[in-house]
Amino acid sequence: MYKRLNRLLLLVTFLVLTVLGLVFIQRYGNEISYGYSEIIFVEKSTIDLPEQLEKISKEEGLILARRIVSPKNNDTGLLENTYVPIGGERLPDIFPIQSDAQFIRDSPHNTLYVIVDGHLSADQLSQRLNELGNQVVVFPTNQHFALLRLMLTIPQSIMIALVVLVVYATLILSDYISELKNIGVKRLSGQGKYDIALQEVTTSSLFIILLFLLHILGVISFLSATGMLTLIAFFIVSSPLIVWTILLLGINFFLSHLFYHILQQQPIIHAIKGKVPVRLMAILVLVIQLLSLVSVMSSVYGATGIQNDLNTLSAGYQEWSNKSDFYQLTSLDDGGMVNSQQWEVFISDLLSEVPTLSVETTLDHMAMIDTPNKGSFSPTPENVSNVIYVNEQFIEEVSLNLDKETKARIANLKEHDRLVLLPQEVNQFDNLSKAWRTFLERGFLPDNIPYENPYPDSVLSFASYNGGEKVFVFPVFSSVGQLWSNEVFVKYPIIVIEKISVENFIPSNILVASPEKVLELIKKHQMTSALGALTNGKYAILQKIQQLEIKRNSLFTVMLVGGISSLLLIKLLVTIYFYQGRREFLIKRLAGYSLLALHRLPLMLMLIIHLCLSLIAFFIGFSITIVMVPIAYLLCSLIVFFVVMQKEKGIYVRYLKGGQYD
Repeated sequence: MYKRLNRLLLLVTFLVLTVLGLVFIQRYGNEISYGYSEIIFVEKSTIDLPEQLEKISKEEGLILARRIVSPKNNDTGLLENTYVPIGGERLPDIFPIQSDAQFIRDSPHNTLYVIVDGHLSADQLSQRLNELGNQVVVFPTNQHFALLRLMLTIPQSIMIALVVLVVYATLILSDYISELKNIGVKRLSGQGKYDIALQEVTTSSLFIILLFLLHILGVISFLSATGMLTLIAFFIVSSPLIVWTILLLGINFFLSHLFYHILQQQPIIHAIKGKVPVRLMAILVLVIQLLSLVSVMSSVYGATGIQNDLNTLSAGYQEWSNKSDFYQLTSLDDGGMVNSQQWEVFISDLLSEVPTLSVETTLDHMAMIDTPNKGSFSPTPENVSNVIYVNEQFIEEVSLNLDKETKARIANLKEHDRLVLLPQEVNQFDNLSKAWRTFLERGFLPDNIPYENPYPDSVLSFASYNGGEKVFVFPVFSSVGQLWSNEVFVKYPIIVIEKISVENFIPSNILVASPEKVLELIKKHQMTSALGALTNGKYAILQKIQQLEIKRNSLFTVMLVGGISSLLLIKLLVTIYFYQGRREFLIKRLAGYSLLALHRLPLMLMLIIHLCLSLIAFFIGFSITIVMVPIAYLLCSLIVFFVVMQKEKGIYVRYLKGGQYD
C-alpha cells in the first residue's frame, strides 16, 4: 500500500509541476517564448503617454502590444494577459486580444509593452519615453529560470514543497517498516546491511528518474505541437522539474543512510521477528509529526489572515462598484517645468469643474509600526492615530449622521479652515477637542517655543458625528496608489475636514471624477510633465483580491497535504507501537488490565504534546482557530489510535491460536 501511495504522490507532484510550467508558458509566452525580446515596462507615465506611443510608432514604423491584465470569464478567479495593438490594427494570433472598450479605458497605462514589429530597440524606445517625462525600464528577457525564481519567492510554495517531502519520506519509512521481516531474512541469508538499505530506495530513485524523463518528453512534445518550443520555454518548464528531481533523490540518499543506521542498531534476531528500534523510530516520527503540525498551524494562521483581508477587500469592492467613477491622480517628477502659477490655475479649474475627493489616512503607518499607540484617538508622534484627513466633498460620499448645524459649518468652510469631527461613540469630546486643537495648531512643539500660525484668519472648530463604525476611505491599490496595506475601512475615525488648496494638494491623495475632463484640463494647463496616468480604484482592488485568493488557495493546499502527512505519521507510529508490544499487551489484557491502564503512556504523551502546543499558541495571542488546530490533531490521533487498537483485538485471537500476527 505504501509503495503505491508513494508512486501516486510522485506522479501527482511531477504532473502538477509540469502543468504549472505549461500554464506559465501559455500565460506569459507572448513575452517570453515567441522571440519578442524587446520589451519595456512603464513604471510611471505622463497623461499623454498613449499619444506619445502612437506618434513614435508612426514615425518608426513600430507595432506595440500593450499588456492588460484582466480576469478570465469564469469563476476561477484567475488572471490572464490580454493585449491591445499600438501602431497597427492587428497583432499576431499568439496575443490574446482585449476587446472590452470600458476595461481598456480603465486599465492603467503603467504596464508592459512588447515591440512586435519595427527596428527600434527596447533601449531606444525607453530612452525616448524617459526624455518625454515618463519612467520606463527595459524588461529583462533572460527568463530561463523565471518560474523557478517565482516559486522561490513565494513562501507558500516553499512550504508546500517541504510538506510534500515530509509525506514522501513518511511513505518510504512506512514501506520500510512493513518489510522488516523480509529484510531480516535477507540479512540471515548473508546480504550486507548497506546493500539492503540501498535497495530500499533504489527502486524509488529509478521511478523518479523515469518520471522525470517522461515528463521532459511530454513537455517537448506539447511545446512543439503548440509552436512554443524555444530554449527559454524549455528551461522555464524543466528547471522546477530538475530541482524537484534532485531534492527527491537527495531524500532517497538521506533515507538510505538512515536505514543503514537503523539496521546497525537492530540485532539480526530482532530483524527476523520484525522488530525495529522503537525509541529511535518514535523520536524520528515525532519530530516529523511536530514539523508537519507546525507547518499546518502556520498555514492556518496565514490563510485566516488572508481570508480576513479578502472579506474586507470584497466589501470594499462592493463600495467601489458604487463609486467607480473616481480615479486617482499620479504625480511625476516634473524637473521644475511646472511653476506655482500653473498649479494654482490648474487646481482652481479642477475644483470648479470636476468632483474631487481628498483622502489621507494613517492605515499604512498602523500596518507597519507595532506600538501601543496604534489606533489611538489622540495625536501620536508615530502618526498611527485613528484619523483621516479629507475635504468637504468626501463627507458627501460617505454615510455619516450629522446634524444640520454641522452640515452648514462644513458647507461654509473657507480655505485653510478646519473642522474636526469626533465620534460620539468614544464619548471624550472635551479631552479629544483639547488634544487635537493643540496638535493641529502647534504639532508636538513644546509650550515654551513660540509658534506663529501662517493663516491667522483660519478657524479650527469641532463637532461630533455618529454612524462611523465603517467609513470607506476610497483605497487605490497600485504601484503608486494610496495604500500598501489591505485595509479599506476605518472604524470611528477622527475626521479632519479641510478644503483642497495649493498647499495641501497631494496627487496621490486626490481622487477625481470625469476622467476625460481631467485629461483635458491637464493638457490645457500643460501639466502632463507633473501629473501621470489615472488609476481606477475598482479595477485596482479587484486585482488585489485575485492576488490574495491565489495565496489563500496555496495555503489551503499546504493544510491539506500537511493533514494527510500527519495522519500517515500517526498511523505509522501507532502501528509500530502495537506491533512491537503485541505479546506484552496480550498478556496484560489476559491479566485483567483495562485498555486505559494498558495504553496510558502513549495517550498521555499525545495529550501533553498537543495541549502544550495549544497553550503556547493561546499565550502567544493567536486566534482561537490556530489554538484549535492541535486539538483537532489530537482528536485525529485518538481516532487513529483506537481504530488500530480495534484491529489488534481481532489479531490477538488468531495469535493465541498460533496464527500469524499481521
